[in-house]
Amino acid sequence: MTFPTWDSEGQKAINSLPTWGKMFASADQEIAFKLKLASVKASGWACGKTEQDCESEARRRLVEGG
Repeated sequence: MTFPTWDSEGQKAINSLPTWGKMFASADQEIAFKLKLASVKASGWACGKTEQDCESEARRRLVEGG
């Protein structure tokens, strides 16, 4: 029977944490989505549409690159 060492458990804990790159990428994606959603709402496209419709259009535009 082997017991876990501090090194192995510590390394597992460190590896389970998100990296700065992942955290910033996630934040960048959220900011890009919010900006695109504001653009959709300001463009007049959103007149008479639900919030869900606007979010779907914002996602579509982000994927399309427009």
